[in-house]
Amino acid sequence: MNIIIGHSNMDCDCMASVVLARYLYPHYTAVMSRLIHPVAKNLYNLYQYHMNFIPPQELKGVNIENIVIVDTRSLSRLKEYFEYIPSYSGTIEIFDHHPDDTMDFPDAILHGFRYGATVTILVNELIKLGIDLKPQDATIALTGLYSDTGNFCH
Repeated sequence: MNIIIGHSNMDCDCMASVVLARYLYPHYTAVMSRLIHPVAKNLYNLYQYHMNFIPPQELKGVNIENIVIVDTRSLSRLKEYFEYIPSYSGTIEIFDHHPDDTMDFPDAILHGFRYGATVTILVNELIKLGIDLKPQDATIALTGLYSDTGNFCH
């Protein structure tokens, strides 16, 4: 199984980034954090069936090959997933806008830019590839961008 994960206590940008990463990696399974930031809870409640994330517990005993990580590069923010993934056989690819975080995956492919939200990195990739979003996913992405940039103020 190939998976897409974001940090624990998912905020709107993290959740939206997982949704957008599915466009780049359509055969990957999106995994939801056990914790959702209170601001993102409403977004999740509105779109949970559309997002179709699995809980991290479903990774137990599954052979994990490749991993896409969004909105962090720090293992400490991903422990809830890796407790179910003792090993993986493929690559890790990271999309993150936190340049000052510790990089705990030295062999990973990093797409790191100093933007206000990780969503921006993924949207730029989708534009380059000419990939259009479904309206629901565009709404989710805009919510992540708006939230993580402090209502476009930073």
